Amino acid sequence: MKTGEKVAGLALYASECCSEELLFDKGEAFARCPKCEACCRWDLLEPVISWQELDDYLDLELPLAA
Repeated sequence: MKTGEKVAGLALYASECCSEELLFDKGEAFARCPKCEACCRWDLLEPVISWQELDDYLDLELPLAA
């Protein structure tokens, strides 16, 4: 993924040039590196689950207490 491309999903990414870490959300465009301000490639470090998605997941997975 590189500067200007659309982000596929909420995740933590690192710039290839300076290893700067940023959180990008789905639909945003990858930015320039905040350290050197160059166009760069972004490497996916870790997917992130939004609190809304987590809340929905927990509602489905947790049985109600009797």
